[in-house]
Amino acid sequence: MFGLLMMEKLSGRSFNVLLTYLFPVSLFVRFLAHTFVGTLLISIALYYFCLLFSETKPWTGYQLVLWLDDIDTTAKTGIVTSVLTVVGFLVAFRTASEGWKVQAVAQMKIRLAEELEAFYSEASQLATDLRLVAEGMLHTEALLRNGMTDEASYGIAQAAQQSTEYHAKRLRLQAMAIQCFRFGGSNYTLLSTMPGVIEWLERCTKALNEIAQKSWITLPTGLPDEPTQRVAMFYRLVQRPAYEAFIAVCKDDVRTINACVGGVRGQLLDPVVKPNANTYMVIRKKREYMVRAIDTVIKPKPKGGS
Repeated sequence: MFGLLMMEKLSGRSFNVLLTYLFPVSLFVRFLAHTFVGTLLISIALYYFCLLFSETKPWTGYQLVLWLDDIDTTAKTGIVTSVLTVVGFLVAFRTASEGWKVQAVAQMKIRLAEELEAFYSEASQLATDLRLVAEGMLHTEALLRNGMTDEASYGIAQAAQQSTEYHAKRLRLQAMAIQCFRFGGSNYTLLSTMPGVIEWLERCTKALNEIAQKSWITLPTGLPDEPTQRVAMFYRLVQRPAYEAFIAVCKDDVRTINACVGGVRGQLLDPVVKPNANTYMVIRKKREYMVRAIDTVIKPKPKGGS
C-alpha cells in the first residue's frame, strides 16, 4: 500500500527510472536475502571483504579445522549437536514453507486454467453458432438469385426465426468480450511469471473483441408476409460483404483463441502435469497438427481491413 501511494506521487519520468533500474535491483536484493544461494554469496562476499579490508582477519578453513581439533570431545559433541539441530530446524521450516507455497501456486494455476477453459470454450461456441447462422443466411440469399423456391422460402423463414437467437447470443458474446479483460487484470501477477502467457492471453482478448465487433450485421427481422416484399427486404438486410467479413473473422479468430488458450493452459498446468515418453509419442503422431497450431500462435495470418 505504501508503495502504491509513493508511485502516485511520481512523475512519468521518475516512474520509468524506477521501473528500469530500481526494480531489477530490488529483485536481485530479494534473491540475495531470500534464497540459499543468495545467502551463500553474501557470506562469501563478507568473508573476503573482512579478509581484505578489516583489521580483524577471519579464519581460513585450515585454521578453523585446527581450532576444532584442539577443543575437547565434550565441546565438539555440543557444537556438532547444536549445529545439526539448528540446521535441521531451518531445513524443515524451509521445506514446509516452500511446499506450502508450491501447493498454493499450483492450486491458483489449476483454478485459472479451468476458468479460462470454461470461458473461452463458451465464447468459441457462441462465435461458431453465430457463424453458422450467418452462413445459412448467405446460402438462402444465394438460392433466391434463382427464384423463389420452396427451399429458399424455408430458408427465409428459418433466417427470420434464427435472428432472435442470433441477437441473444450476440449480446452474450459482447458481454464476454468485455469480461475477458479481467483475466489479464486480476491474474497479472501470476501470469507474468510465465514466458509468453501474457502475450497469448492478449491475443485471445483481441481475437474475441474482433469477433464481437464484426458480429454487428443487419438481421432479417420483421419481414412482411407478402412474398415479393419479403424477398426484397431480405435482400436489403442481408448484406453479403458484412456477412462474409464476419464469417472470415470467426474462422480465423476462433482458431487463434483455441490455440492461444491451449498454450496458456499448458503453461499453467505444467507444474502439475509433466510430459513423459507417452506425451512424446502422441505429439509425434500429431506433429502436423502441432505445427499448424504453432503457426497459428506464432505467425498469425494478417486480416484484411483489421
